[in-house]
Amino acid sequence: MSHGTLIVGFGAAGLSAAEALRRSGYSGALTILSGENHRPYDRPPLSKGYLTGSIPAVRLELATESRIAALDATIKYGTKAVALDTQIRTVTDSQGVHHPYNNLVIATGVRPRLLPDQSLRGVHVLRDLADAEGLRDQLRPGRRVTVIGGGFLGLEVAATATKLGAHCTVVEPTPLPLAERVGEHTAQRLLALHTAHGVRILTATSAARVVGRNEVVGTAHTGDDDQDGDEVTRVLLTDGSVVETDVVVVAIGSTPNTEWLENSGVVVDNGVVCDSTCRAGESEWAVGDVARWHHPEADAPLRLEHRMNANEQAAHVARGILGSKEGFNPVPFFWTDQFDTKIQFAGFKPASASAEIVGDSPGNNSFVVVWREDGQVTGVLGWNATRELMPYRRELATRYRESATAEVA
Repeated sequence: MSHGTLIVGFGAAGLSAAEALRRSGYSGALTILSGENHRPYDRPPLSKGYLTGSIPAVRLELATESRIAALDATIKYGTKAVALDTQIRTVTDSQGVHHPYNNLVIATGVRPRLLPDQSLRGVHVLRDLADAEGLRDQLRPGRRVTVIGGGFLGLEVAATATKLGAHCTVVEPTPLPLAERVGEHTAQRLLALHTAHGVRILTATSAARVVGRNEVVGTAHTGDDDQDGDEVTRVLLTDGSVVETDVVVVAIGSTPNTEWLENSGVVVDNGVVCDSTCRAGESEWAVGDVARWHHPEADAPLRLEHRMNANEQAAHVARGILGSKEGFNPVPFFWTDQFDTKIQFAGFKPASASAEIVGDSPGNNSFVVVWREDGQVTGVLGWNATRELMPYRRELATRYRESATAEVA
């Protein structure tokens, strides 16, 4: 009996998987479970244009109602998967309904990591539309905003809050924010950029805990008191210092949504473990932020929380469901917008690679960093240099395609 394809998760990756299946000629039944009550929407603008009000919610939508209807799918909004049995190929949802499948696409994404206790009013995370709406109301001129975590999301929020007139402090445990991701030169430039706009960045320290107005400083926190009406006023740092604050944004990374896969037969280790084709089982696949697949070029497991990867991986899985055996070998690509600066990165930055900085000079707000290993380009970063980045990105794409073709052959 044919049960069709079941997609769990209806964000960018889930939508792309459904559309790619139909576009590739898949005519079987299609069922989608969506944990949210919204049609799929774009998440990257949540930390930027949506917070400032320059991008309204309607412009975040990734698909119109007619485009959703064209999927010819049964969509259950506000419904999460709670269990999977790969032996009988069935997913149980939060309503207790069982969904049999021939192919399962896992697209459940990630959720923000939390502080041990962040129940105080004024403490926020930023992952979905509801998070962004709650935070947007708090970012006003003169407000003291503390961002815990100096990664891409944390620095984007800091830039946005500062542009809205808030006084922003970033708390980051490493000596130089994002140096591991973008290299020391670019990380120093980012630090200087934020400092020039008035952002205070405290490095080599972390948040020990957040403190509410009703808590007496120096009194041990037991967690037994009712904090429903309390609001955050301070952040205590591990170096002993205190940051007075009105708003806290916690941006300390994410956790893949895989709890529902416990005892399912699908292997979970920092995401859904897949082979090079993004297959997690005989009839199970994973896409987007939750997928950890063996990247052929890197020859290592990789999990990417990048917007473009969601689209590319979903299209690849659709081809796999329809019979392709090719490995998924994309050029990783991400970007971030902070103040007047766009940073784009393609490829990898191995620890052993040498870096060449091209075009940077006093007064020039544009440059490229090229990483090479054994004379071969492995990665490239552009700082306000979209056009200059493209030849390197094409070079990487050509080499990756040739590598994937050779592997299949």
